[in-house]
Amino acid sequence: KPEINMDKTYKFQKGTVIDCAIKRANPPEVNYTWYSCDIPICSERSWKFVKKYPTLQLASQLKPDMKYKCEAKNAAGTASKIIDVFKPVENTSD
Repeated sequence: KPEINMDKTYKFQKGTVIDCAIKRANPPEVNYTWYSCDIPICSERSWKFVKKYPTLQLASQLKPDMKYKCEAKNAAGTASKIIDVFKPVENTSD
């Protein structure tokens, strides 16, 4: 089955691109699916489908902290990795 090699935490910036990097996969044909979750503890039902593509580009983020899950699937099985994406706190003081 595929083996995913990604960081656990990312800082949100508009246009951030996150790659669901595969360390190795045999067979090499892999289907990717991204999901998002905007609550602290995500159950199976709380994950929302985002897109089917190896990379995820973030134009906006609804909450300061979001979780994203990349699922990589091939004939040998499925692997998934959950990552945290956080927005840096903006300093509003003068």
